[in-house]
Amino acid sequence: MMRIVEEDACGVEDAEMKARAFLPRALIDRKAAKLVEHLIGKSDFTLDKKDQKTLSRLVPGDYTKVGCVEKVRPVDVATVFRFVGERGAKLPAGEYFKRALWGHAFRKYATHPAYLSSISSYWAKECGLDKESALSTMPMDLAKAVTLQQNLFPAHKYRAQYLYCSTDIARQQWKSDSVIPLLRLFPTLGSQCAEDLAASVIVDSEWSKLKLTEDDNPTQEGVVREVRRIVEEAGSLYDSNIDGILNRVEEGVKMCCPQLTEDEIADMSTTASAEKTE
Repeated sequence: MMRIVEEDACGVEDAEMKARAFLPRALIDRKAAKLVEHLIGKSDFTLDKKDQKTLSRLVPGDYTKVGCVEKVRPVDVATVFRFVGERGAKLPAGEYFKRALWGHAFRKYATHPAYLSSISSYWAKECGLDKESALSTMPMDLAKAVTLQQNLFPAHKYRAQYLYCSTDIARQQWKSDSVIPLLRLFPTLGSQCAEDLAASVIVDSEWSKLKLTEDDNPTQEGVVREVRRIVEEAGSLYDSNIDGILNRVEEGVKMCCPQLTEDEIADMSTTASAEKTE
């Protein structure tokens, strides 16, 4: 029901299913690897078999009949890009915060309308079934709608991010496919959960400072240099000054999380008073 509500709010009917037609899986995998080369500077990146198996558990499978072209949802594109970003950095598993920074940077690319449209291609044209098709890349209004939908509904936005915090932990939970409130997971996730959330807040707040519009190209050299600086600077600060990271997170929360209005604060106070009375 929540997904239906948020999809209506994004302004395009059945946006998720329409977008899938422009997101063939093989193309998305290639584009993610290309972003590793462009952003991190490592060419010919491929996931090893273990990582491929882990990723396959995070992205629901599409039809596998002969002649079918596997397609993914926009939310799965964000999952693939984040996973590839973490692995593409080639950092030790112990440096989880730095890996998470790269993963969230890749997520921001995957949820930017202009970039999502640029990496898309109509599946029939991509596979050669209909080379003369008038459809090519995803229309911008559709790309804006599906990225807005993800921003409106965070649980749909990153299925394995705010529910299970990281792809590594999601691997252990994938069979149940049930939503577990994040607060209940804090005691079991420990430092990795805190590091992941801190990385997401820092990247989100710094990305907002870039002042990119929905039509701007985030792969232009100036933006790429700035994203590298953000990730490398935060990673170095984590090693040298953990209090500095906490300050950055506090500042980021003020930028990324809308402040409560006076009416909302009054409503919360009224509700709390009523509960105490009961």
